[in-house]
Amino acid sequence: MNIEPVLSKDRNTFSGQGKISHKHVLADCWVTKTSELGINDDTVHCRTFMGAILSIGDPVMGLDLKNCNVNNPDLELMATEKIPDVVLVKKVYADKTLRNRKRRWRLRRMEGLPHLDTESCNNEMMGFMEDLEEDPHMRQHVNLYKDKTKMPVDEDDEDDQGVLR
Repeated sequence: MNIEPVLSKDRNTFSGQGKISHKHVLADCWVTKTSELGINDDTVHCRTFMGAILSIGDPVMGLDLKNCNVNNPDLELMATEKIPDVVLVKKVYADKTLRNRKRRWRLRRMEGLPHLDTESCNNEMMGFMEDLEEDPHMRQHVNLYKDKTKMPVDEDDEDDQGVLR
């Protein structure tokens, strides 16, 4: 993936468009399917609102509107040259299990509520913690506490067998 931010002077503006977000950055992106990496050098151009969080080579999730079957009357009324080939939806962050192991913070929970110990509540809590890691604006309103059970591991602490202490 290659990415170039669109400067404010190059944007199309019109009356009545409303307030312009400074949280999101408009950018031109050239993406390739992961199944075609190394095989095919064809890239697809698209514009995205995620210019502030994307870097060159980042994996992203998107919708391939060029090769999908969409049954939407509003989309059928649009001119085909106005429909984008790809719509980028979300940046893919590192492996979730690896991030969970490296997480050195925790959230406090209310004690004495037995319905919070179910697997579905634990899954929701893990999803919430992942959202906190990905969104700094959301993280600034939440109190995070140091997890004393997760001690940092030095890579120099290996014995002769290569096992960490």
